[in-house]
Amino acid sequence: MPRFPLLRLPTLPLLNCIQYLKVFEIIDFSLLSKRTKTLVSLVNWNQPDIHLNFIEDSQICLKFPNDPGLEWILDFESEFDDELNHTLEHRWKSNCKMGVCTLQPSVVDVHIKIDYITAPTLLFILDNIKMTDNFSLNLEVNTPDFEYNQAIDIPTLILSHSHWITLKSILNSSSRVLILDESNLNLHDINTLLKCWLNGSNPQLEYISIRRSIKKMEENVEEAFQIITKDLEVRKHEEDGRKPMKIVLHKKATYQLSNVVCYDIVRDDGTIGTFHQTYFNRSDVPDFKLHYFNFHVWNKKI
Repeated sequence: MPRFPLLRLPTLPLLNCIQYLKVFEIIDFSLLSKRTKTLVSLVNWNQPDIHLNFIEDSQICLKFPNDPGLEWILDFESEFDDELNHTLEHRWKSNCKMGVCTLQPSVVDVHIKIDYITAPTLLFILDNIKMTDNFSLNLEVNTPDFEYNQAIDIPTLILSHSHWITLKSILNSSSRVLILDESNLNLHDINTLLKCWLNGSNPQLEYISIRRSIKKMEENVEEAFQIITKDLEVRKHEEDGRKPMKIVLHKKATYQLSNVVCYDIVRDDGTIGTFHQTYFNRSDVPDFKLHYFNFHVWNKKI
């Protein structure tokens, strides 16, 4: 018996057929051609929230907002043989773009925790996958001189190694929360960040945390404070119970804020920026210390 030419059906009957497919059948169907991709976009179906996890056992997780108990998980192999790394990585990009980006324009979050990531792969993720909640990258970029200067359009960005994020990128970002560990920003950059915020940059910013690793003899605490606050009107923060003590990092996490030795700067519209900094010796590298700078944006009127 010859196969039924399903794709030759008129649009309306074909749409009626598609709406009865299961979720992965709809995904597979959308990859057949440009027409099927367009048809799937017209189907009134309960689109899932997409969560991408690239750890040891990499997964694409689909959760349905209207049915919290329903979850689809697609497991796939993430370990690459060194000789085939480039080819497989290219295939992964293609499959990811076709299987996710063509299904719907955004994912909820992306969480990556592997040994390293190449600059081209990182650029692919930033340029092709729109994240509506957060991007967590717990690894190093294996290209030390790689820099990213584009604006960041991710509500929450959490990086264990953020040396590739430049001040220009931060100032142009629309992020609500930025967690930047192992940052290459210096004290003058932090001063510029505060000045630009006072002048209206980063209007969505609620919290930024910057962790820097520096040589012990490189910075004096008092001198560092003078550089950070240069040409700024700074006042010591006085606790009156109005400042929120908890920040929502993303949908699954909150963070308790500190009120110890904090300072305020105030924007013309009354919005307050409270910053706190501290230093710790590094146990793993005796000649270095860690500098933490945290900046919290809030408003007494809210």
